[in-house]
Amino acid sequence: FHVTGVQTCALPIWIIGTRNDIQQLAGLPPLALAGISAPMLSIHGADDNIVAPSHADRIVLAGARPVRLAGAGHIALFTHMDTVRKEVADFLR
Repeated sequence: FHVTGVQTCALPIWIIGTRNDIQQLAGLPPLALAGISAPMLSIHGADDNIVAPSHADRIVLAGARPVRLAGAGHIALFTHMDTVRKEVADFLR
């Protein structure tokens, strides 16, 4: 595709934006999460090739409940909806 004044690119613009977001996130200092005591559930697709599972690991609080969905990618909420619903329901009990 071509946009006036922008170099031609073979990738959709949203992919370029997503890659930029990931690069920017990787360069951020660690988040100050130590003072947060609220329960946390972190659900991430184990096979996510857009946002690496290691990025989710950076924000998981001590005592949080991390869930890695085997065989799930970036849109695990939609592709593994039944499992996600079960995990959230169990967490909220």
